[in-house]
Amino acid sequence: MAGFGPRPVVRLGRSAGLVLTGGPGESQALATAVRAQQWNDIVDVVPAAGSLGIIADADAGADSVADLLHLAASLAVAHTERAERRFEVEVCFDGADLDGVAAAAGVSRPALIALLETTPLTVGWIGFMPGFPYLLGLPASLEDLPRLHRPRAMVPPGAFALAGGYAGIYPTATPGGWNVLGRTSFVLFDPEVPPYATLSPGDSIFVRGVPSLPPGTAPGTGAGSRAPLTAAGQSRRLVVTEPGVLTTVQDRGRLGVAHVGVPPAGPADPQSHAVANAAVGNLPGAATLEITMSGPTLRFDSASFVAVVGDCPTWIDGREMPPAAVQLVCAGQSLRVGPMRSGVHAYVGIAGGVEVPRRLGSRSSDIVTGIPPGPLRAGDQLAVGEPGRARGRWALPTGGDPGVLRLELGPDGLDDGALGRLLGSEWTVHPESNRVGTRLSPAGSDTAGSDTVASADLESADLESEGAARVRGGSGPSRPTVTGAVQLPPDGSPVLLGPDHGTVGGYPVVGVLTPASLSRAGQLRPGDRVRFEEWHTGDPGDDLVSADRLVGGWMAPDAGVLG
Repeated sequence: MAGFGPRPVVRLGRSAGLVLTGGPGESQALATAVRAQQWNDIVDVVPAAGSLGIIADADAGADSVADLLHLAASLAVAHTERAERRFEVEVCFDGADLDGVAAAAGVSRPALIALLETTPLTVGWIGFMPGFPYLLGLPASLEDLPRLHRPRAMVPPGAFALAGGYAGIYPTATPGGWNVLGRTSFVLFDPEVPPYATLSPGDSIFVRGVPSLPPGTAPGTGAGSRAPLTAAGQSRRLVVTEPGVLTTVQDRGRLGVAHVGVPPAGPADPQSHAVANAAVGNLPGAATLEITMSGPTLRFDSASFVAVVGDCPTWIDGREMPPAAVQLVCAGQSLRVGPMRSGVHAYVGIAGGVEVPRRLGSRSSDIVTGIPPGPLRAGDQLAVGEPGRARGRWALPTGGDPGVLRLELGPDGLDDGALGRLLGSEWTVHPESNRVGTRLSPAGSDTAGSDTVASADLESADLESEGAARVRGGSGPSRPTVTGAVQLPPDGSPVLLGPDHGTVGGYPVVGVLTPASLSRAGQLRPGDRVRFEEWHTGDPGDDLVSADRLVGGWMAPDAGVLG
């Protein structure tokens, strides 16, 4: 056993923080030690390069989270040796950034490929996306390669890429800021088979260049070709007759698997999701349907109470329903949800909850990993659980400026001038935004301009004071992230991480949204304008209002109708 304490800690919003370590080996060992404690309030432990992410339950108080961080930081750890596993990864070197990386390294394209083929790499940790390996051991000429000035909206599945001193492989199509050199068909993740990730820390990777890959061999989970969902034998069910623009199943989210790169998922607007469940008498952990922009048409095979929480019209068999009221949909009737008038998401709560099979502990879908069921399709059948007693109406919180997002600063600091520009500027939601992240641009433009918060203004003061590596060039050591984190890429235009965000990232995090602001951010649509305000401990609360306080009345139970 060896002690390293007390290790420095840094807060990451209300419910999370980082314990700073001496490197990936210590991070892995400390993660094992923390898990062995089985502390009740910890829901995820995420090791990375020189830090360990401790993510607590959202209901844990700030003092409890602080205590957990300091307890974790003081633990002694044991470094254990594991049997080396060797993997050969075939890469077709045809990536968009291959020539640029070769030029930066001062070598030709063939010489760059030969250099990678003769350099054994080691898996340091898994993160960002399911099974994504952070590969250590790059040649010195490639260690200082920075991340892209602005992350791409989409990197193809199987991309072999470099940045920040690491190599990595994108398991599926996802936004990303690394330099893409080629592609591989190596499968990194299988959500059906524990331990889910193909690779583990300590594995050795040998790259072999190939002229091409067999067609149809891009890695992924195969969710794009899934069979229709069935609910055979279920007494309570509904059928999707028209799926809408993007309709997914969401419960409170996926816990305990961030260390293998699986995003938390869950609702983009947790407040509306919670109200939809409370209105129909469900427990908070029940699954709802999250609607994006325009909703589905659902045919009910059994009677159900339904709540559609969002600014959108709804019809039952062609008759428009009053807003903000629980409705009874009888067997054989259809519910249609129209386009959003404002906001981008609505939530359909169904008495008993939607009961698709749990995957990795949750019924939630995310748009990146392809973990089933993914977006709903016409013909899908959804089982519905046994109902509780439904309420009558609800009212979402009002007051305040919906265009203001409050954030707690840290862990990467800004000097006074840069902070003033971040908080004093108005930002526009970029069209490339989605559940992975909401991209912002200076108001009135589609891209970052000269008035953005320059990366040179980043101080990383909290981490620097504890002896950690200084963030330079707008990126730094990859560290665990959380939903609601505000990243600042080198172009100076913030990105608000959504529920399908990568579990580890290297762009600086200048703050984390408060819970109420996170829900507001989940309703932002392209073109909306927002500004930031700093939230300090001791300021009036910016927490979610309890869903039980927002619903009222009771629907008359009728066992004959609902049975």
